Amino acid sequence: MKNKKIFYINLIYYICMLSVALIFVLGYFDIIKSSYLSTFLIQGIVMLAFPITLYSALVTKNVKQTFSDFGFKKISFTVLLSSIGLGFVLFFINNYVADIFYSILSLLGYDSSINISLSVGGDISIEILLTALIPGFCEEVLHRGMFMNGSSKQGYTKYGLLFSSILFGLMHLNIQQFFYAMILGALMGIVVIVADSIYPAMIIHFMNNALSIYFSYGAKYGWALSEFKMMVEEFIFSTNFVFSIVIISALIMLLLYLYRALLYVIIKNKNKHTAIKLAKDLQLENMSYVELQNKLGEIDTVLKQTANKNPFQIDNENPQLKFVDKIFLYSSLILGALITICSFIWGIL
Repeated sequence: MKNKKIFYINLIYYICMLSVALIFVLGYFDIIKSSYLSTFLIQGIVMLAFPITLYSALVTKNVKQTFSDFGFKKISFTVLLSSIGLGFVLFFINNYVADIFYSILSLLGYDSSINISLSVGGDISIEILLTALIPGFCEEVLHRGMFMNGSSKQGYTKYGLLFSSILFGLMHLNIQQFFYAMILGALMGIVVIVADSIYPAMIIHFMNNALSIYFSYGAKYGWALSEFKMMVEEFIFSTNFVFSIVIISALIMLLLYLYRALLYVIIKNKNKHTAIKLAKDLQLENMSYVELQNKLGEIDTVLKQTANKNPFQIDNENPQLKFVDKIFLYSSLILGALITICSFIWGIL
């Protein structure tokens, strides 16, 4: 076997995918009757405890190293604010991509009125805890932490980004959420690579789910911001199908521009802290700013070039993996795809 660590990462993910599918089946047949219990099993056990425990046992042999591999690195206040801004931007990208995808599904005969609800019952604070805060943490540990960052540690960044995004979509196990969850996963993955930390993805994921809950309650109780969102969407879909797609596509392009701009804020902040750390390492922190500029002239040039690097450009990685290294990856893809396809068939019957 060429790369045992990648093999183990794929194996761990397959165990998690199989476990989630099993819990869904048990819930479908009312063997697991409580939504709180299923949330605990899926989020707390499968997506949090399994990745950390199994990765520590099979890959790092060290829990502290596992958290480092997963990307648990502190972020600056600037990155925190940028992540909150990205949370708003990606929520609306996610919302409009979902609208387009639902429209396509409807044209294929799918009953899009069978909505997948985030609600688990109770008041808004309980829902935010169970369907925003906990999933925002636990699902990121599995996807952007264990799978993507774990693969990146072995030199397979593109591999980790691509398949963590696809698997994130498939892990939802229904056709309605697959496509936009995959897109959201890819955009969050890029943020994690740029920030070199998993925390921005957790913030974005939390905000996406929390805003969905907020607007769901807002539609029910007539909250002002929710009513404005509904008015905009009614205007968009009051026109013919082609014009609606054009408007939504334009909005998505604008939001992607904002997404890219916030990525560059994170990059520049990261380079600033790199320069400060470098000055300390070289024992130059006591110099005046002018003296420091002179001493770090060449380094400053390199950092400026780095600041202009395309955040969507990922360096070349190790040679291609063999089939045996990815056998459990293919198993996860097949299992997730079969259940997702079945959900589509169910929706058109």
